[in-house]
Amino acid sequence: MRQLTPKTQLATLRTEAKRWLKAFRDGDTQANARLKAAWPKAPDAPVLRDIQHALALEYGQAGWQALSETLAQNLLAALGEQDLADQLLQHAWNGDLAMARRVLERRPEAARINLATAIVTGDLAEVRRRLAANPAQAREKTGPHQWEPLLYLCYAHLPLPAFAELSLEIARALLEAGADPKAEFNDGWDNSFTCLTGVIGQGEGVRPTHPRAVEMAELLIAAGADPFDGQALYNTSIVADDVLWNDLLWRHCEARGTLGRWRDLPNPSIGGNIPLSVVDYLLGNAVIFGHIRRATWLVERGANPNGVNAYSRRAHHANAQVLGRTQMAEHLVSLGAMPVVLDGLEGFQAAAMALDEARAREIAGRMPMVLQSPHALMQAAEANRADVIRLLLDLGVP
Repeated sequence: MRQLTPKTQLATLRTEAKRWLKAFRDGDTQANARLKAAWPKAPDAPVLRDIQHALALEYGQAGWQALSETLAQNLLAALGEQDLADQLLQHAWNGDLAMARRVLERRPEAARINLATAIVTGDLAEVRRRLAANPAQAREKTGPHQWEPLLYLCYAHLPLPAFAELSLEIARALLEAGADPKAEFNDGWDNSFTCLTGVIGQGEGVRPTHPRAVEMAELLIAAGADPFDGQALYNTSIVADDVLWNDLLWRHCEARGTLGRWRDLPNPSIGGNIPLSVVDYLLGNAVIFGHIRRATWLVERGANPNGVNAYSRRAHHANAQVLGRTQMAEHLVSLGAMPVVLDGLEGFQAAAMALDEARAREIAGRMPMVLQSPHALMQAAEANRADVIRLLLDLGVP
């Protein structure tokens, strides 16, 4: 029986399994004999998962999943304190939550290795002990991300009852010790991710919102965090049609007399290909995602319903039609937008998305080239509109 060693890696075993399968399919008699020896009941025409199962059996494991678990356990057992802490902190935010839980289950001492690990696991007593011994730790960058401790608190989302229950008190302890409520990091694309950004979450990948999000946001802003958080405004604009965070951030900006930052042309822009005020940029996103409630909220606060999308440069009403957002197009008109009549490729796409077969046929009859464009079909596929795809194919789109 083969033995696992501290140097055995799952990636290496995956490669070995692929090579074994290739040799088997090439008619290698040794590969065939090896398979029968490891797994007498192996199928005559094995696939990769069968070879992986046989490889696991060679190591005395019940199967590939058991082998993977054993290797993960061996890896954790061999980690030193610093590497163990980094594993926990890495997976607590942007990694595998199952791995983070595995770290805590198999190496529970990881929770008290340093201030940051105590923070993400909700160990208030350990946080207070460490800060009492050295308050300067509250502002020292640490861990795999080289973040200040407050950032780990705001971005961690381990599903631990202690974290949910005590994170607000941990935040207060950090702030009292001198933590910076304006702490931030750069995502590599020159976007500023602040403590407030982390608490609010959402965005691309739909990051979890902090379990005490509203209370944490209020605490951070009261301590000095800037309520005009461009990344948070972007993140919330692409998820759900909910204006809770718009209301909260707007209210605090109003209290500070900084509402002009929402309406003035930003430098740099919050996003897109052309400079727009924040409310006008966000209205473009509301149209794209069909957020009726948010669109109303933004227009009531100064967004121009006759404005354009920051990415496509297309008028909002036209954009709604092209994307098949019929309700949004009608709503924009009710908010003051001038109706845009589309023709050509955009008109064809809008007609198709609205299932207006007569209009689509009329445009295709005058401009046959629209049938050769992939845009309408791609848009229908992206929107998961089988009915539109069926119409387009019937109209002659290849």
